[in-house]
Amino acid sequence: AKMLKTENYQVAVVMFGANDAQAAKKDGTWHKVGTEAWREVYGKRVEDFIKQLRAAKIATYWVGLPIMRSPGQTEDAEVLNEVFREKAFINGAKFVDVWNGFADEGGRFSPYGPDLDGPVLGTRA
Repeated sequence: AKMLKTENYQVAVVMFGANDAQAAKKDGTWHKVGTEAWREVYGKRVEDFIKQLRAAKIATYWVGLPIMRSPGQTEDAEVLNEVFREKAFINGAKFVDVWNGFADEGGRFSPYGPDLDGPVLGTRA
């Protein structure tokens, strides 16, 4: 918040990582990722951050998490993206969905993505 008062920024590109998929404390109790209580606590953190940027009149782009190699991490990334997408929309930020850029045709994680011409890199004959 101090930086926003002393510097002149026009655009913020934000991406929180999978490390945020941790239990959150509310009223002295820890709540698992994805529960309503967790969504409330974590959602407020995300919303407060976006509100600070928007109050400083900074165009804000929130980049969602990509699909992950691990199924458990993929589930967590989906939950985090739901929060990011909702809070971005409600608070005037743009949500940038990158999920499909890291998924194969079957919707599973792929280390290869499309190039500028569209084909998937690493799979050309």
